[in-house]
Amino acid sequence: MEQKQGLFNSALDRINAGKDGLNEGLYMGFPRMTKYVPNIQRGTYYLLGGNTGAGKSAFADEAFLFNPYEQLLSESIDALKNFKVIYYSFEIDKVAKIIKAIARRIYLEFGVLVDVNYILSRGKNRINTELYEKVVGLREYFEPLEDILEIFDLSKSPSEIKTFLRTLAKERGKITYRDWVDDRNIKHKEFVNYKPHNPEEYVEIVIDHIALGTEEDGQDTKKMIDSISQLMVPVRNNYNHIPIIIQQLTFESSSANRMKSSTKEPLLADFGDSKYTTRDANIVMSLFNPFTFEMPEYKNYDISRLRDRFRAVKILKNRDGEANKVLGMQFIGEVGNFTEMPKANDIEALEEKYEEIQDLDKLKIKQNE
Repeated sequence: MEQKQGLFNSALDRINAGKDGLNEGLYMGFPRMTKYVPNIQRGTYYLLGGNTGAGKSAFADEAFLFNPYEQLLSESIDALKNFKVIYYSFEIDKVAKIIKAIARRIYLEFGVLVDVNYILSRGKNRINTELYEKVVGLREYFEPLEDILEIFDLSKSPSEIKTFLRTLAKERGKITYRDWVDDRNIKHKEFVNYKPHNPEEYVEIVIDHIALGTEEDGQDTKKMIDSISQLMVPVRNNYNHIPIIIQQLTFESSSANRMKSSTKEPLLADFGDSKYTTRDANIVMSLFNPFTFEMPEYKNYDISRLRDRFRAVKILKNRDGEANKVLGMQFIGEVGNFTEMPKANDIEALEEKYEEIQDLDKLKIKQNE
């Protein structure tokens, strides 16, 4: 009876925290999505899937890194003390990720659409003096980011990730274990609880993408993915940290059979190499590009006008809320920026968005300008 009373009191503590406004979560930047995905919550495992070029990494960066970072930064530098991001960037090296983020910030802050090739003066491109000065002026934006963001851009094995995350938890809190002996007289340590030094802190663990981890002896890709996903469960449950896993979808989602099917959107069954991730995650979302499938229209959005500037984000699984919800997103691929589209039945707002998207080319800097 005492254990049940203790659990009930713990549940009541969480409910009371919500009444006091403490369960709102970190800002994701998508107001309409918040109805179904209530911002970034501690102790929640998020899984993002999509085909190559769908914008998985860009969406993860937008929703789980830059939007919450910018919200906290707008409040105060001190607010950033409550945010820590461990980013396993197996696909993109850390400097390249920051350069792409510079392009994103140039677009949002100055209304200039410029890609990484121009910023790096690749080929015939040469960055002009005005833009270069804008880039240098972003130092005040990026220096605080470096204090909360730690990027690993070399592939890691499940064991290496496990060791690091356990060390991270010990550094940021106190782990209590219970010693016990089994019937073979073998000693064990059993996790009891974890008390963070900063109870208000959000700690994210981003892995992009999971299939690029390092396989250990005797593991194939599936077993390696399974091991990492299984590791994320105690990271979520015990430490209250926030796993954000990015996973490639299987070829079947873009195969000839799927092209002929009435259902071209990603399904839970399309998550590649391993399905364990979809089982372990609290929330599973997919990104879908109808333009890739030569679809002229998608859920009343005119893809013939939006072309590659549109993505659909679908909530495939939602352990604590509604699933099978689709939200239309504007995607600026050059800079990796996502924003919500107007609702498909809001004809006036949608027409304005079509015109805005068609005018994006006017924001581009031409070569050798």
